[in-house]
Amino acid sequence: MFGTGDRLRMVKVKGAAKLFPPDEDREIPILAQFADYLSPEVCAVTVDDDGLLAGVSTDPKEDDTPFVAYLPISVVESLGDCRTVQYSKLQEVDRLGPGVGLLSYEDEYGIPHKVAFKFNPLDKPQRLQMAWDELNLLKSLPPHPNIVPFDRIVLEDVESRVIGFTTKYISGGTLDNINVPFRFEWLQQLTQLVDFLNLELGIMHQDIAPRYLLIDPDTHKILLFDFDWAANGKKRLLEGRDDVTAVVFTLYELITNDTQFTSIPHLNRTLDMVQSISEWACSLELDCDVSKFRNFLNDWVATRKSDGDLGTISQRTQLAYMAGTINRARVQCTFRAG
Repeated sequence: MFGTGDRLRMVKVKGAAKLFPPDEDREIPILAQFADYLSPEVCAVTVDDDGLLAGVSTDPKEDDTPFVAYLPISVVESLGDCRTVQYSKLQEVDRLGPGVGLLSYEDEYGIPHKVAFKFNPLDKPQRLQMAWDELNLLKSLPPHPNIVPFDRIVLEDVESRVIGFTTKYISGGTLDNINVPFRFEWLQQLTQLVDFLNLELGIMHQDIAPRYLLIDPDTHKILLFDFDWAANGKKRLLEGRDDVTAVVFTLYELITNDTQFTSIPHLNRTLDMVQSISEWACSLELDCDVSKFRNFLNDWVATRKSDGDLGTISQRTQLAYMAGTINRARVQCTFRAG
């Protein structure tokens, strides 16, 4: 699914079975080659064995765009204090990935903004709930220099239903594609951020990885984003996804460029897998010796271990603060295809 003008639509991609191996999502890069040139009326495309466009269809029977039961903002009290923008006011600049686009708009004062727009195009209850929880968490987070700032809620134009949200666009790229020396201060920022989320707010991000850490070209700080797996309190807390372990594996992957552990399920990962490796073969330029990174990391892990189980929300969590600030509104809905 992708945006065209003021619409979000699904385009079916048809071709030989050998062109679409299971679990590889080949449809997206194939469609991306010519998506910008398709008429808004196109519902399906046929490609040849080389993935090149062979035909298009505007037959409504081919339209598989699902009905997604987005909530009208009028029934959601928790979002009443949020700024909003109509989807028709957004101009697409680029597509950053499935369900994420780079867009621009002018605010009420004519000031231009470039933002990342995140939406959920799937009518699956679990994905809708994850998207809803992420929105409610992000809009309630206090400002932090290492978290990508929340911007606005995006509404469709007819019934003002909540179809997604925007965050500030950070142009510096992510750490999984880094082309500058990795700074020791970035590790310090990351550990301080994790302590803030875990110990002060009772939030576990549960998906920290190089691909979810941006470099701000203006402040030269790292910024964490993508909170759709986050747990607020004990709800949705998943075994094996604690943030301390994630930081250790993230730093190891960055320094060594060894990605072998990414294929291991989170449940089966242990800190000892990488901490016990005597020498981390450095394949990334660092601003200081690798030993300084490892010593700092080991000391931090030891401190967090002394607080208790890394996979649980700390007893130091300020419950009163959470109750007043982090609002995880949950609305029970019946989803249907349409």
